[in-house]
Formats: sequence, C-alpha cells, structure tokens
Amino acid sequence: MRTPEKIAILETIAISWAAKKINFAVAHGLEAYPADIGRDLDIFVDRRQMQEASNIASRILREHGCFVVMDRKDWAWWIIGVNTTGGVPWSIEIDLVAYMNWGPAMLINKPRPGYSIGPFAVDPWAAFVKRVLMQILGGSIEKFRKKKKDELCIHPEEKEAVQEGLVRFFGEADAVDLIKWVENKDYEAIEVAWRGLRIKLTRRTFLRRPLKSVGMIFTWARNELALSPFGKKPAIPSIALVGPDGVGKSTVLDIVRQRLSQQFPFTKIHIKHWRPGLLPPLKLLLKGKLKTPKHDGKAVMPRREAGRFRTARLLYYFLDFWLGWHIKDKPKQATLQLILYDRCALDMAIDPVRFGLSSGKGVTWLWKRSPHPDAVILLYDEPTRIFARKPELTQEEIAQQLHRWMALYEAGAVTAVVRVDDKPEIVSTRIERLIIDTTFRINNTKLPM
Repeated sequence: MRTPEKIAILETIAISWAAKKINFAVAHGLEAYPADIGRDLDIFVDRRQMQEASNIASRILREHGCFVVMDRKDWAWWIIGVNTTGGVPWSIEIDLVAYMNWGPAMLINKPRPGYSIGPFAVDPWAAFVKRVLMQILGGSIEKFRKKKKDELCIHPEEKEAVQEGLVRFFGEADAVDLIKWVENKDYEAIEVAWRGLRIKLTRRTFLRRPLKSVGMIFTWARNELALSPFGKKPAIPSIALVGPDGVGKSTVLDIVRQRLSQQFPFTKIHIKHWRPGLLPPLKLLLKGKLKTPKHDGKAVMPRREAGRFRTARLLYYFLDFWLGWHIKDKPKQATLQLILYDRCALDMAIDPVRFGLSSGKGVTWLWKRSPHPDAVILLYDEPTRIFARKPELTQEEIAQQLHRWMALYEAGAVTAVVRVDDKPEIVSTRIERLIIDTTFRINNTKLPM
C-alpha cells in the first residue's frame, strides 16, 4: 500500500476542486492525516457539482496510473481507483456524498466547511453525524465499545457546530443531554435513550416541515430499494474458487482475504462455502435444527453415498442460489463487500454424490437459471501432488474431477485456470489479479494486460 502516493493524489484532487470552486467538505478519513489516510474518504459535495467533482477526481486518478470504477447511487457516488503497476496493487476509494438523512430528517443537505486540514475542507457537523449521530440513531452503541479508535467524542473544533445542529434537530434539552452523554462516554444512558431520540427526531421533523418530511420518506424508501434485492447489479463481484479437495482453496482464500483487506477498499470480505446459505443444510433441516453451523475451513471427509429425491434436492438448492443471492449476497455487494466462494454450484456436476445427488443431471439447468459468481477460478495441479496434500479422494478420482473441470473451462463455464505450482502467496497474487480483472470487467472497464 503506497500511503504517501495515495495522500499526494487525494491532496491534488482537493486542490483541483478548490481551484474550480467545488463546494466540498470531508466528513471522514482524515483522522490520521498527514501521516496516514483512511480506508476511504467520505466527502460531501454540493449536489449540483457532483458530476464536475467526479470528473476531476477520475481524471486525476487516471493521470496517476489508476483505472477507475464508479458506482452511482442517488445519495452517493463511489469512485474507486486501482493501480496495478509496480508489483503489489493498491487502490483509492472516494465517496462523494450528496446528502445524509435519517428517516424523514435531512441531517445534511450540502457541505458546510468549518475549517481545513491541509488542502481538505472539513464540515464539523457532517463529521459528527457520520461518526457518532448515525450510529446512535441506528442503535449501534456496542460498536463504540468494540472500536479501538475513540469515536464516541466531540472534537474541540466540532463543538459549536454540533451544539447548533443537535438543538435544531432535537431541541435544547435533548441536545444538552446528548452532548453530556457523548463527552462522558455514558454508553448506558445512550443505550436507554436512543429509541426515544429517534421518535423525537421524527416527530419534531414532521411538525416543523410536514411536506418535506413526506418527501423524505419516499426518498428514504427509494434509497433502501437501491440496496435491496430489487436494485441494480452491484459494482463489486462475487468470486468462486473451485477444484478437487487438496488443491489448496482454503489456504489461498485466507491469504487473498487478508491481503485484499489491506490493499483494497472493500468494506468487508466474506468467505462462503459453495452456496449463499439462506436455506439451512438439508440434513440439519430434516433433524429440526434451523441454525446453520459456520464453515470453519477444517477438513471434512466428502460424502460418498447419494441420497434420495435428486430432483427435490436440486430444486431446494436452486431456491437457495436464487433467493440467497438476491436477499443475502446482492445487498452486501451493493455496499462494496466482496464475496469469495469456496466451491460453487458447478461442483454438483463434478462430484454429485458429495451433495447427495445420484447424478449431475439438472445442474446445467440450475446454473443457467440461477445467479452465480461473476468469475469461477479453477485451481489446478497434478493429481499426485494434490493426493499428497489431502488423500481424501483417490488419485484416479482427482484426475477424473480435473478432467471434468477442464471440460467446463473449455465450455466457458469456468472463467480461468490457475496452476498451484508455487508458494500460496504467489498463487494468491494470481487470484488477486483475476479478482481485479473481474471487477473492471463487470463495470465495462478494461485493464492493461
């Protein structure tokens, strides 16, 4: 991660915005500046200048060798610049925010800079709302206790703007109490009061501006819909790693998650086991246990006996893939969360008995009609080497599975083949490059070879 270079690029963007008289103010990401910069910068921009601000930022990112992905929502435009030169890839995320509301209350409708940190204008009220108030209104008090950074606070340069804002939205008495609780880090008092604060904020907003409040309810519903199963396809992909037992999927996935968390601005990276998991495993369901145990990556001997009702099993899994993607995976991807799968639906065609199926018939139908990962990456090695790592399958079975996987690759169902012929860190680098390529591919942006 090239922190000095990232800081220099962001400073250039801020200076260019100021020169073009863009009304902007940072709300989050400058806590460690100038020594470091946050995972991303949350920057409020006058709604009328969003396009110009976006154009300037994208141009500067490209001038510094970055390739740009953008995801636009009504309230925010996410700009991600990725640089793949010089060995280790790195990225910059800039979130241009037009407004911030809670229910009917428009907490921030445009940037109001109060002071500067270097070339960055800062909005003290927006910084407090983003860091503290939205968490309180959402009932996320436990997050403050768990955070290593001291976020439940009011910085000296924020006090005047925070007091004025809280009085405007909650009234003087509640503003005084809230400031006292935050300054004293009185978690218990906030935990008792946060629901009442939401009710008071809603009631006060409706009484003061009834028509605007109704309009904000529709705006809120539209924004929630954008992050719901009915929103557009997310800009962040899901990726599946496949291959026989012993090829090293779990090891590589753990390394990839760790490194991508450091290099790229994904808000979270999830590793899932072959399907979304909205519906519980059939075995647990039949036993009356609805809680699905978490996949811990430990070796489990694969099933070698088929079950009954193959068609019913396929339909059950189809429901999980279809509903699970729309209800679980898609909303995560829409908020810049990366999903990595250890196996996928195609595994049912390669080793149907493992999934309780007597044959792989019907898997092609399921694959074509249900959502599936944006890229399927096959890890490939010699059967003898795979067997030496994990002798759960015979060498003959491993060879047969690899042959079937390569047939799917030739048919276009598998996106890429990566040989596992080097250290896991080297293999992980190859996977990371494919994840970057997939991210740009689904956003219609080409990366250099």
